[in-house]
Amino acid sequence: MFVLAGTLWLVAGALTTLLPSIPLHRSATKGKKRRSFLQTLTAGLEFIRKDRPTLEAVLHDVLVSVGMSSLVVIIPFYLERVLGTSKENTVFVFAPAAVGLVLGLRLAPRVSHLVGERMAAFIAVTTFGFCIFALGFIEQTYWLFNDVLRLPLDQITDFLQISPAVFLTMLVTVPAGMSMSIVNVAARSILLHRTPGYVRGQVIASQGLIGNIIGLVPTLLAGLATDLFGVIPVAVGIAVLIIAGGVYARHLGNTRSDDSEKIALAPA
Repeated sequence: MFVLAGTLWLVAGALTTLLPSIPLHRSATKGKKRRSFLQTLTAGLEFIRKDRPTLEAVLHDVLVSVGMSSLVVIIPFYLERVLGTSKENTVFVFAPAAVGLVLGLRLAPRVSHLVGERMAAFIAVTTFGFCIFALGFIEQTYWLFNDVLRLPLDQITDFLQISPAVFLTMLVTVPAGMSMSIVNVAARSILLHRTPGYVRGQVIASQGLIGNIIGLVPTLLAGLATDLFGVIPVAVGIAVLIIAGGVYARHLGNTRSDDSEKIALAPA
């Protein structure tokens, strides 16, 4: 698997040499002072801090990435302790998430056109959080769909010969994967639209840096918390943090920065 992944990276890197060159926005750098090495490293972080819609987009993307990283840690425990199946069935149970990812890539432009990119990212983040929340109450969710809403889940699970909990988990992963795609597409579109060419690379790199730093502690603590408190409380806690973080990021995006420096947006 590692050899295959490394080979694909090398092939992708080689294919970039076939791409046509793109003229740089040289006019955007005229008149600017030469930056030091430290200023170059912090240029992306400074732009993100000053431009609140960009900060909102970065936080939404980071929340989904951190949530997914934390889920990867607890998924083996979830399969064994909640679903009552072997952890070797991870690919089978969560394979529908790939369908959701593809659907999200197709729907992201339409959703962004209807409600705007910022609102699309916010809706997708909260949807992702509620999907994880549903995983924490998978039996209650199944009772709601099957007994209250009268959906024919019992007939479907009997026909497929899989447990109801596993079947509903597979269904929940579809909107979860779709939400991940919409957040990634919307957040990256906002970054590319709002960042001028001379700082765009630093902003995108800073987005990855923020995600790795913020995601390190939750990922490390997820396994420990699972042993101490159980799988369901940890899953619910992750969901609550994602939803609360999405609301807070939305609030930040709607507020003005204290810095009076004008943000030069990328040309349309």
